[in-house]
Amino acid sequence: MAGPYIYLSNTVLSAGAINQLSLGTPPASVESASVWAVGTQTAVWAPAKPGTSQATFSADAGLAGSAAFSRLGYRSASPMTCTFATGAWAWAYRIINDATYFAQAGKLSFRLWKSTNADGSGATQLTAGWTTSGTITFSAGAQAKTGTLTSASIASFSLAGEYLWIEIVWDCTISGGNAAATVALSTNGGAAESLTVPTSTPQYWDFGTGSDAGTGNGSPSYPFQTLAIASTQGGAGTPTVPGEIRSIGRQLVAMTAGVGGTWTINSTTVGFATDPGLIVGDYIMPSTRADAMSFRVTAINQGGGGHDVTIAYAWRGTTSGSPETTMKVVCIGLTAGQSVSLAGQTLTFGWDATGAQPAGSISAFKWTSGNFSLFTSGQANTILACGAGLFRVFPYGSANNGVSVTGGSVAMSGTMEVSDIDTSGVGLNGGSTLIGGRLLSSGAGLPYG
Repeated sequence: MAGPYIYLSNTVLSAGAINQLSLGTPPASVESASVWAVGTQTAVWAPAKPGTSQATFSADAGLAGSAAFSRLGYRSASPMTCTFATGAWAWAYRIINDATYFAQAGKLSFRLWKSTNADGSGATQLTAGWTTSGTITFSAGAQAKTGTLTSASIASFSLAGEYLWIEIVWDCTISGGNAAATVALSTNGGAAESLTVPTSTPQYWDFGTGSDAGTGNGSPSYPFQTLAIASTQGGAGTPTVPGEIRSIGRQLVAMTAGVGGTWTINSTTVGFATDPGLIVGDYIMPSTRADAMSFRVTAINQGGGGHDVTIAYAWRGTTSGSPETTMKVVCIGLTAGQSVSLAGQTLTFGWDATGAQPAGSISAFKWTSGNFSLFTSGQANTILACGAGLFRVFPYGSANNGVSVTGGSVAMSGTMEVSDIDTSGVGLNGGSTLIGGRLLSSGAGLPYG
C-alpha cells in the first residue's frame, strides 16, 4: 500500500502523553523513541507514552482490559473537518530493544479514535478493536524490527472539528529476563513510521451527457451531470488525500485536408483556403499546442470566394501569414454555474469514457443562458489541476464571471484559460484565489484575485 501518509512525529503536544500526527509532511528532525520498560514482566501490556518511558503495565494478557481509551498516543495538532474514504489503514512501525537484553518478546497493536477534545476525552473508536501483529522476537541487543499492520476495512467516516488519534500498545509475551530490559517505539522516521490513508475513488461528471439521477453513478462511462453532485459523492478531501473530481472532456478537432488557417499578428481575421465549417460562437486555436489561447468566432466572411472568419480579439502571435493546423475547441454549454461542494478536493480535466486522459482531450465550458459564475468554490483547499490547458472557461455573456472564489481558497497548477470575458464579468473573482500556474485571459473584464 503506497502513500499518502500521516506521520508519527516527536513534536510534543502534551509532555509524556501526546505527540503530533504530521499530516502529509514528513517530520524534518531526527528519530525519537517511546520506551516500554518491560523488565522481567510477562503477560502484561501498556500503551505507548510518546517521548518518554512507560513503566505502568496492566496484568491481563491479550489486552483483555483495554476497552477504554488510554488517551495516550499521537493525534492531529488541531481539529479536522474532512471525510476519509472507506478502506484499510496501514501502520508502518519500527521498534528496537535495548543494547544489552534481547530475551523479551511481544506483540504490537494499534487502533484509531476521534475526539472533539484535545485530551482525548469523550473519544469515539474508529477501528473495530485492535489490529495486532504476530509475536516479535529479538536475537541481539539494539536490534530494530520493522513491519506493517493493516486494519480491516473501515467504513468511510467524517471528522467535524475533531482530532484524529492513533493509540499504540506493547503486549509482553516473554520476559526480558532483567529489570533493565526495554522495547522502544521509534517515530519521526518518515514513511517507515507512518499511517497510510485509504484513497478516495475519483468521481466523473459531464454536464453535456451525464446524469445526476438515473444512469449517473460517477464512473467514466456513466458520469454525473453536475460538478456539485460529483463533488458531494467524491467526499471531502483530507490534508493528505484530496478527493478527486474528474471532468469528461472533448477532443480538439483539427481543421486539415487543405483547410489549414492563416493567422496574422495583431489581426482579428483568420484566412482559410476552403470552407472550415465554422459557425459564429465556435472557438478556435491557432496551433496544436494544448495550452494555446482560444478565440471566439464572431463572423463568417465568405464573400468574393474567400473563407475568412473574424475572431473576437486580435491574435498576438510571433509569425504572420503562416498557414498551420487550426484546432476547433469543442465546448460544453452551461446553463447553470458549477460549484464545488466539499473542501480539500482536486479537480482534474480532459478525461474520456474509459478513464484515460488522451492527448487532445480538454474540458472547455461556455455560457449559453442565464447569469452566473461558471465555476464557484467556497471551499477551502480546492485544487484546479489544469495540466496543459485542459481546463478552459469562456464566460462571454451578460454579467458572467469565469471562476469565483467566495470565502474558500483555490490553488491552480498547469495552464488554465479563462477568456472571452465581457464588460461586466471578471475572469477570476475573489481575494482568496491562489494562482500557482499559468493563466490565459482575454476580454473586457479583468481577471483578479
